[in-house]
Amino acid sequence: MNKYDRNSDWKIHIPEKNMYIMKDHSWAFIAWELERIKGSIRPDAVLLHLDYHLDDVADGLFVDGIMTAKSEDDLFKLIRTREELNSGNMTTSKICIDNFIWPSFARGTVGSMFTVAPQQQQDLATWMLSDDDGSYQREDIENNKQEILGFISEQKFKSVYRSYNIEQFKESHLDTFIKCSEDKSKILDIDLDYFNKSQNLFAPDLMPEKEIRSILHDVMKMCKWDLVTVALSPIYCGGDEKAEYLLKIFADVTELERI
Repeated sequence: MNKYDRNSDWKIHIPEKNMYIMKDHSWAFIAWELERIKGSIRPDAVLLHLDYHLDDVADGLFVDGIMTAKSEDDLFKLIRTREELNSGNMTTSKICIDNFIWPSFARGTVGSMFTVAPQQQQDLATWMLSDDDGSYQREDIENNKQEILGFISEQKFKSVYRSYNIEQFKESHLDTFIKCSEDKSKILDIDLDYFNKSQNLFAPDLMPEKEIRSILHDVMKMCKWDLVTVALSPIYCGGDEKAEYLLKIFADVTELERI
């Protein structure tokens, strides 16, 4: 299967590395939930989310069947496929590339999150913990706080830590991450678009290769990860060639023999 075909929902599981690699980030939700069902990760795992974007839109909580899905088939039905996107068949709400995280909080699979995302946008957790309902600075949320709190407790939002880059994470949150992850399953989630400094889809500006390798090496060696999920997100990397270039660097750093 051509991973970059416009109709492809390409993804691969590499069990010997406890790793899933996918074209679209929405499938990370499937990986987390399947591994929870199999017992490979325990409830309330600690998530490190390295991504240009926050991916914290709340409407994934309201996808029909999100709390009751128990099997692989059930879970797959929750995802917005490429076929649906390309055909315009989007009459029902589904898990997409920007709303896949909170459902795993609601289902008890993820219990705390450390986000490293340079996107200049207020994160949902900060808004949820604020006193003013009108303080939300984004237009991608239609649900009010009480609706969201029906799925995720305020305490869990207090266990979300935001950094804008990996250096800030190391300085401000690494110690907390280490403490939070004691006796917890640990999930590393990477979107390769983190390494694209430009948000102009037609003018990518990738970090120097040496910097990319250094960041990947550091996060991979940060702890013993119970699960690693990686999204290619070709559009946000600057196209298929840029995504493939970043994937090859990742494969080299992690000593992957097959992709």
